[in-house]
Amino acid sequence: MSKRVRVHPAAIGAFAAGAVALAIAGTFVFGAAGKLFVRKFPVVMFFDDDVNGLAVGAQVAYRGIRLGQVTRIHSVVGSPRIAVAATLERGPFLTRQDPTGTSMDQMRRTMEEAIAQGLRAQLALQSLLTGQLYVSLVLRPDTTASFARLDEGALEIPTIPTILAQLEAGLQKVPLANVPKHLYDTLEGSARMLQSRELGKALESVGPLIADAQTLLRRLDKEAGPLLTSLKGTSDTARASLVDITRRLDRVAADLQADASRLMTSLTATSDTARGTVKDVGGDLQKTLAQLTPQIAALAVKLQEVSDTLRGTLETTHTTLRDVDGTLAGDSPLGHQLTRALKEVAAAAQSLQTLAEYLERHPESLLTGKAPRVRTER
Repeated sequence: MSKRVRVHPAAIGAFAAGAVALAIAGTFVFGAAGKLFVRKFPVVMFFDDDVNGLAVGAQVAYRGIRLGQVTRIHSVVGSPRIAVAATLERGPFLTRQDPTGTSMDQMRRTMEEAIAQGLRAQLALQSLLTGQLYVSLVLRPDTTASFARLDEGALEIPTIPTILAQLEAGLQKVPLANVPKHLYDTLEGSARMLQSRELGKALESVGPLIADAQTLLRRLDKEAGPLLTSLKGTSDTARASLVDITRRLDRVAADLQADASRLMTSLTATSDTARGTVKDVGGDLQKTLAQLTPQIAALAVKLQEVSDTLRGTLETTHTTLRDVDGTLAGDSPLGHQLTRALKEVAAAAQSLQTLAEYLERHPESLLTGKAPRVRTER
């Protein structure tokens, strides 16, 4: 048989004592005592409100997030305000640049920016039964930051009154001393109105009015049935008439559409026929003008030659007349005949020249004749 090893009881006790000591040390390091190693940021707030219900250790929270706790509450000598000191923990202040936390300088800059954007401290009720208060941080950019500057060692967070204090301040502005007088005047006026004769007469006339109203309602109840029946019959008749009129209008519209279609077809055929006729006449006229244009041009050239010949003859005649001017007297019969003959020759030459120029401008006048002159009224 093997020999059993006996352990001394003192060794067992020492081992148990060491285990207990390690457990206590772990609790101290990783438990509540570990908070001693948490870096905290000091702040101070000065309240004009009554701080009854606020105690050391009360939380400082922002929209339900615990940021720290109150460490001291004391009055300030020479000031009606109550100073509330608190510490904010580093953990809740996380930024996008440092997700693990922020340094003390970063916390201060963050708080200063938040104060500039409207961060304010306000006392809030934590428990309605116990009346316990806590410090609530809220964003109120519509308020003005008021600093007491009575503590230079910590960052000051401006404060605003509680909702109850704001209501109390508003009620203080109401002239409560005049309320009883106004109430008495109102009651007295109501009593006079109730005792007046006019009100009695009005109440007496209410009875007949109610009776008349009841009679009218009963009469309407009796006559409502036949009236509704008559209205229903009239409505049915009107509906049937509308249906018949609609059908007739549809038939008329269909007939008009058919007539319009036939008329458009006839007009289209007539238009095509007229277009073909005009096209044929225009083609024939163009052919005729094309055939006559060379002949008219040749005739114009010949007329121009005749005009030039007559102009030369006229010039020769004028020269001859100047030569025989001394022989023939102007008052003699021969002189008159010669003068008249020369004028006729000159007129004929001018007419031929005018005709040639007109034919050059209007060759179609040989077919259509000379266009009539439009007489302008003056």
